Amino acid sequence: MPLTAETHHLIDAAALAAMRPTAVLVNTARGAVVDERALVAALVEGRIAGAALDVFEHEPEVPAELLELENVVLAPHLGSATRDTREAMGDARGAGAAGRPARGRTPAQRGRLRVRTRVTLGTDFILVRTL
Repeated sequence: MPLTAETHHLIDAAALAAMRPTAVLVNTARGAVVDERALVAALVEGRIAGAALDVFEHEPEVPAELLELENVVLAPHLGSATRDTREAMGDARGAGAAGRPARGRTPAQRGRLRVRTRVTLGTDFILVRTL
């Protein structure tokens, strides 16, 4: 899911308020898709049961409030942890350091990596994931 004006804070206080108190939010797509302030408030106030995140709104910074909550599971962003993606990242970084554009196409452009994101809204969960 690209981060655009339409997807920024797609999961906001209103979306979180629509969830049941037993709901868990899982975000593995883009950090800024979730309004972290609204998420922290919902977690602290017990309006949702928990959250599992491997992306954060202002990566690499993680809000102290999320680190302190016992109903949150945090992980480093693993969505790019494929060989093709990491090789393309290394190629791009090396080219940038040398002052030239990266060679070739990205794994997604080569058809080896298809990136789609699904947002599933329910009263028991919100799942934001890259497929």
